[in-house]
Amino acid sequence: MMTAPTTPAIGTKLPFLFTYRDTLFGNGFIVEVQATNGRALCVYEADRCWMYGINPGGMSAVGDDPATAHAAFRRAFSNILVDLALESPSFEAFQRAVDEFFNETNDGYEPEWLEAVQAVRNDDVHLEGIPRAPANSPRFIHVGLKQDVSAEDNRANFHPQLAA
Repeated sequence: MMTAPTTPAIGTKLPFLFTYRDTLFGNGFIVEVQATNGRALCVYEADRCWMYGINPGGMSAVGDDPATAHAAFRRAFSNILVDLALESPSFEAFQRAVDEFFNETNDGYEPEWLEAVQAVRNDDVHLEGIPRAPANSPRFIHVGLKQDVSAEDNRANFHPQLAA
């Protein structure tokens, strides 16, 4: 559970790494997408928290606190994958679209993500109950055909970590 010990000041930034797994139906195929060490920046703005994708860079979400912002970000990520599956005529086209999406960089917020990483390293910023991981952890996306599906594929997959 993501909880801050006190309400951080407006402008406080939290650098996240995330790992998500999604099972999706495409046009004639079933896939599993494993996104590992995606990067996102959570920023306290006024009374809300915004989560900006760094990689993938073309997305954001908002919530009342880091936990709800991350949950909204997770849903947005899955919804984008569903849209890509709907638009892709083949597995190969879907795979290319997902790779392009995940590897897009938000050049505007990337420097702020790096500054926030340094703040975590300096112990200036932390979140209770959220583990730290090296900011340079390998980032990759795997898209594979899935032959067997089960009820386990429905489980939410949340693995946020503070980048340090």
